[in-house]
Amino acid sequence: MRFERRKRAPLHTNIAPLVDVVFILLLFFMVTSHISLEPSIDINLPQSKTSQPQESNEIVLSISREGQVFIGEKKIEIEEIRSAVQERLHGSGTKPIRIKADKAVSVGILIRVVDEVRLSGASGFSIVTERM
Repeated sequence: MRFERRKRAPLHTNIAPLVDVVFILLLFFMVTSHISLEPSIDINLPQSKTSQPQESNEIVLSISREGQVFIGEKKIEIEEIRSAVQERLHGSGTKPIRIKADKAVSVGILIRVVDEVRLSGASGFSIVTERM
């Protein structure tokens, strides 16, 4: 007489599908995240409840607390802004321009920078703030 034996449960768990899922998630986050190179100028931005993140293909103008103006990490004079922006636009006029001004900067300096940006022929600009 033959008796039917009960099948034993496996003693180990197959984790191969788990490893595949983890690698796929890692790949997904690496592809979808973007690395933004911000200039290393210390600027204390004002806060705003309605600020929105901007795209990364842009020209960044930074104004330090002392009133120094930078394009990227290169220091320039206010009078040179127009030509520097025109050079970076290459006649397209469609790149967004972000102005990052320290909240301690006088409004007069900010207005002079805005005027130079407008005179450069740029289609638009935004003033960067921090979200509260």
